[in-house]
Amino acid sequence: GTVTGVQTCALPICIGTDTSNAYTLRQEGKSNLIGMGPYLKWTTDIDVTSKNTVSTSLEYFSFYQPVTTDNSNYLNGENQFDASSKLNNNNMGYDALLEYRRVFDNLDKDWTVSLQHSSNTTNGNYDVERNYFTPFTGTSYQTGRNENVNRETTLQTDYTNPFSKKFTLEAGAKALVRNITSDSKTTGSSSELNSSSAFNYDQNVYAAYTVGSFSLKKFGFKIGARFEQTELQGDQNSDTTKFSGSYNNLIPNATFSFLEQGKYQFKIRDRKSTRLNSSHSSVSRMPSSA
Repeated sequence: GTVTGVQTCALPICIGTDTSNAYTLRQEGKSNLIGMGPYLKWTTDIDVTSKNTVSTSLEYFSFYQPVTTDNSNYLNGENQFDASSKLNNNNMGYDALLEYRRVFDNLDKDWTVSLQHSSNTTNGNYDVERNYFTPFTGTSYQTGRNENVNRETTLQTDYTNPFSKKFTLEAGAKALVRNITSDSKTTGSSSELNSSSAFNYDQNVYAAYTVGSFSLKKFGFKIGARFEQTELQGDQNSDTTKFSGSYNNLIPNATFSFLEQGKYQFKIRDRKSTRLNSSHSSVSRMPSSA
């Protein structure tokens, strides 16, 4: 294309802002991209007894994406520099789950305990080299390495007991421990391009809930609450920046319903959920190729 009166820099080349001249910039080259990786999933359900069940699952994925690029850059038809780059994006993760379930003679009564651990690691590496021809000759390079790791462990239990046809109690607790680390480093032919950074982040969440459900003829009531405590801290090792904090949340919940059998149902409720979410995984199942 043609650029007029605009300053464009492709270090160490700069085009001035003189609007009396028109400059033609052109880039020619090729780029190759390949994406591949396996995805595996394995599950088991074991009936230890008629009332005790143990379930397990394991998911694993790995995704590898190399990209190579070679191009030539022209100014007014004259080759200014050639550039060559290599980029590798690697992503690997797994999610493991162990769950115990106890059933009772009353099938509405239920107790579960689950332990889940997930991990996701992303590596991004690149190398760029430029060979300059005009207005002077020379070579520059830049290399970057980056690794991000996200680990998460969850322990959770849920219990449901219908004491009678009119009253049911639900209760549960959950502990989540999360750790995120990031480590990056960049080097180049110029000291101005050199940099490094390391970051560590920890987050612990502890929660418990209880819900009571009542029914009286055509009327239904559900009242409960969820309490959460969150602790977090971070450390930016490259500049000694640190932070920490904690906070608590108490979330009440109430639902009122009226049912006219075969005719209509009327319900008023708080939209906030009291029951804890099921075990959560931070693993991205199949990463995008973008």
